[in-house]
Amino acid sequence: MTRSLPQPRFYLGVSLERWLKILMGGFLAVMLVGPQIEDFTNSRRREVRRHAERIVQTYLVGQSAGVPWPEGSLQAKVDAVLTGRLPNSGVFINRLFRVVVPEDKIEEIYAYIGVHPSGMLFLDPKGTQKPGDM
Repeated sequence: MTRSLPQPRFYLGVSLERWLKILMGGFLAVMLVGPQIEDFTNSRRREVRRHAERIVQTYLVGQSAGVPWPEGSLQAKVDAVLTGRLPNSGVFINRLFRVVVPEDKIEEIYAYIGVHPSGMLFLDPKGTQKPGDM
């Protein structure tokens, strides 16, 4: 009696050992790169907040120096600080009150700046101002 041998089976999948190595490599990469990504986003947030602080500070100092800032929306006031203004009179008559902010960060600074009911700008350190408040 001759018996035929069973057909050989071809496994096209990946062994358990290989899957474990792939998963361990992925977890290791996430553990090493994850904190760096978080640091990058935190540093960008801090940088945007610093720009917002400089805008509010320049606005307030300019206000005390006699700079005629525009009335109206938050965007108009921030644009005036970004372009710069001179006081009409006083000791700082030749001093330009202006802040330079990179173009890619201008939209993000509005989360940190608000307008008080009196019309003055204020800094929101948590960045919770809504863009619709402009």
